[in-house]
Amino acid sequence: MIAGREARRADRRAGGPGAKMGRVALVGAGPGDPSLLTLRAAELLRVADAVAHDELVSEAVLAMVPARAALFSVGRRAGQGTLAHRLHPEVLSRARRGELVVRLKAGDPLVFGRGGEEAAELAEEGIPFEIVPGITAALGAAAYAGVPLTHRDHSARIVVASGHRGDGGLPPRAVVGEATLVLYMASKDLAANLGAAVASGWEPSTPAALIASATNPDERIVRGTLATLADDAARAGVPLPRQASLLVVGDVVRALVDWRGRLLLRDRRVVVARLRDGHSEAARTLRDAGATVSELPLAGPARWPAGVDVVVLPSASAATALYMCAPSWIRHAPAVALGEGASAAAVRAGAFDVWTVSDDDLGAIAPATAALLATCDGRARDRPARADAAGDVKEASP
Repeated sequence: MIAGREARRADRRAGGPGAKMGRVALVGAGPGDPSLLTLRAAELLRVADAVAHDELVSEAVLAMVPARAALFSVGRRAGQGTLAHRLHPEVLSRARRGELVVRLKAGDPLVFGRGGEEAAELAEEGIPFEIVPGITAALGAAAYAGVPLTHRDHSARIVVASGHRGDGGLPPRAVVGEATLVLYMASKDLAANLGAAVASGWEPSTPAALIASATNPDERIVRGTLATLADDAARAGVPLPRQASLLVVGDVVRALVDWRGRLLLRDRRVVVARLRDGHSEAARTLRDAGATVSELPLAGPARWPAGVDVVVLPSASAATALYMCAPSWIRHAPAVALGEGASAAAVRAGAFDVWTVSDDDLGAIAPATAALLATCDGRARDRPARADAAGDVKEASP
């Protein structure tokens, strides 16, 4: 293998068949909400030839990948299976063919993400690469949940560890003192991880919080103590999350402030019809109101999120482009159109439920969207029908 690597390097230096070389970007996708991507991460996603992603990268982030780019999963869930490689062979192959490959990793690529191993292999193979930091779960998940990891009344230190195996290995409480304990990947073996903390010296009555699918529309936060949290999470029906999950242990949990609780569109999934890249005031307004926003289709066919609560149509051309390439179920999602032109275009394209607001009143978008969703929620209780991401409109049971 070493001889093969040296031969490839020599070939590239000599300008032979292997001279054309792409590059790889090890990119942190953050905790889930695409608005938390770094500017560099968003830029690379727009121009990538291929994106190789972990399975924990959120659907909303993956929806930003242009349709022309290859998109494939190379990660594992909860450590399942074994890997015979450090960096996926397809990533190496595409880079050697001259492509820009984004290796998209949940959180930060160098925090519990094997990014260091992948960077080492790229260096050994002589493939140009860069590392783009991302907001890691300890920061992103805790901040979005309103948990201050440090607090002058509760904790001046943070201990970050992996709860992947649930078999302990935590620093003794007597050594770290009044620290906040943060465990990544702790939900699968939650009871074992809670027990490991107690075995390491944390009192069973220590406050603890489980933050599942952090920063995503299906985020769940369960608070309890080391003695009760496993049962509390089971009663709350918290599933193994698709995205970032974090266990926070310490008195800082008492200081949790739910800053997003009053946001008008919290936990709502919104598609904003867009034809081109650039700043969207409509998307910004909706994100400010707490919505998770996907801007589609931008240019060409889109990769659609798994579910949509409402569609926002800023113009007639954007509405037409959206419904032309959208899956059929999107026409049954309620829509808010800015102006009569956008509304008429949506109806012509087959949209079933369209509300119209003035096209010069961007401030009305969020309230109108919330009002439409409230009306739809009321209808669902009386005569429920919902758009299903599988492609059908199904009558729900009363």
